[in-house]
Amino acid sequence: MYRERRARWRLGSKRKLGSRLAANEDVDDSAKLLPATLMVGTFPGDLESVMFGVQSSTEDATRLRASYLGDNLVDEKLLAAPLASPSFEDPLRSCTLRWRGLRSGATAAKVASGQIFSSRAMETVYIESTGITEVGTGERIGYELLQSVEVPGFGGFGKNGRLQAIISYCYVYRQPSPDVMEVFMLGSTSRDGVMLGGALAKMHSMQRLVLSAERKKLAWLLNSSKPTLASTKAGGCCAECFRSFGRWPHRAERQCSACDERVCASCTAYRQIRFALPFRRKVTRSKLAFCGRCLQRAEETSPVIVAAYEAIEDLGFDTFDSSQPPLSHPSKWSSQCADVEDDLAMTILGD
Repeated sequence: MYRERRARWRLGSKRKLGSRLAANEDVDDSAKLLPATLMVGTFPGDLESVMFGVQSSTEDATRLRASYLGDNLVDEKLLAAPLASPSFEDPLRSCTLRWRGLRSGATAAKVASGQIFSSRAMETVYIESTGITEVGTGERIGYELLQSVEVPGFGGFGKNGRLQAIISYCYVYRQPSPDVMEVFMLGSTSRDGVMLGGALAKMHSMQRLVLSAERKKLAWLLNSSKPTLASTKAGGCCAECFRSFGRWPHRAERQCSACDERVCASCTAYRQIRFALPFRRKVTRSKLAFCGRCLQRAEETSPVIVAAYEAIEDLGFDTFDSSQPPLSHPSKWSSQCADVEDDLAMTILGD
C-alpha cells in the first residue's frame, strides 16, 4: 500500500513540474526586471567635482572617464550626437544615446569565476542624462539617469545578434556638509543585465569620480598655463623655496610641466595624467611633474569653470589669448604621453 502511494506521489510531482516548465517555455527571462535595488553610501568629495567626473558628453570624455574608473569588462560607445550638450550657462548638463556591451575578453571563464553574472545578454542601448538641479528646498543635487531604450533597426555590434538587456538606474548625489558626499541609487535590470548596469561596482568606485575631476583640471591647466621661463631662467634657485639647486637628490633641479618654473625635487609632486587620442581611439597616460603653486591653482579652480571653458572650446571658440602659445611645452609632455598607451579605452567602472 505504501509503495503504491509513493508511486502515485512521484507521478503527480513529475506532472506538476512538467506543467510548470511547459508554461514557462515561451517566457524570455532576460526581459523580466529583477526587483528594484536601493543603495546608499557616503564618500569624500564635493558635488561639482563628482558631477564633473561623471560628465562625458563626447567619446573622448567617455574614454577618459572609463580609464580613470577602469573596468576592462565593459565597452561604451556614443550612437549619435548628444541630445543635450554642455553649455556655458549649464556646463555640467549632458544627455546622450549610448551603447554598452561586454568586451571580447569577458569570456565564460570570467562568468564562472563570478566576475560576470550572465553571458547571454551582451549589450544594451540606453539614454544617459547627467546634470545638477535645484529641488524645492533650494538644495542643489546631482543626478545621473540610465534608461534602456529600443532603437528601431539597430541590431547591435555583435556578429551573432547579441541579446539586448534592460537597465534602469537613477543616481542622486547630494552634499550634506563640506567635503562629504551622499549617493542614493535606485534601479533595476533584467537578469542578464546586472553586469552591464554595474551598479555595485560603481558604488565601490565613487571616490574615483573625484580623482577623475582633479586629473581633468590638471590636464586643462596644462593647456591653459602660460610659460614663465623669464622669471627664473637667470637665477639658480627653486621658484618655491628659493633655495639653490645642489647635487643632493632632494636639491636636484626639476621643471613644472604646467608653468615651466624650475623647482627642486622636494617641491615637486608627480601626478599621472591621461589624455585621449581621438584618431587612435585610445587613452595615453604619463606621470608629470608639477610645482606646488600649480597644484594649488588646480585645486582651487572650480570644476564648473573648467567645464564651461571646455564647452566653449567644443563649440569652436578660442578661450585663450591667441598671441600666447596654448601649451607651455607641448613637445615635452606629449612625447612622454606617447610612450605609454592605455588599453582601457571605451570602458567603465572600477580601477
